[in-house]
Amino acid sequence: MPCDVRWINCLNFLKWYLSNWYILKTISDRNASEISSNPDVLKSIKNMLLYKYVEHAAQYLEPVPEALNTVQRDDSNIYSAIRAWKKSFQSFRENAGIGKC
Repeated sequence: MPCDVRWINCLNFLKWYLSNWYILKTISDRNASEISSNPDVLKSIKNMLLYKYVEHAAQYLEPVPEALNTVQRDDSNIYSAIRAWKKSFQSFRENAGIGKC
């Protein structure tokens, strides 16, 4: 079970960052003079490449908690486990632009 919790927490954090990024940017824009003492914070918030990386990471991680929940259920069997991981693998490939399995 601990593995499941960590994946979900990681995904939840990435989703939080993406949904609240505009708030962080607005605050940093309005308070640039106060934040200027720590330019790394300002650079991180305005770094659109970082934002895109987080978007892609969230897309890749999306199927993992679902697959872990399926595999770790009390009534899980080998068929449901293989189906869950195959679905995750297909999602990874599609997000990577490789195509279907």
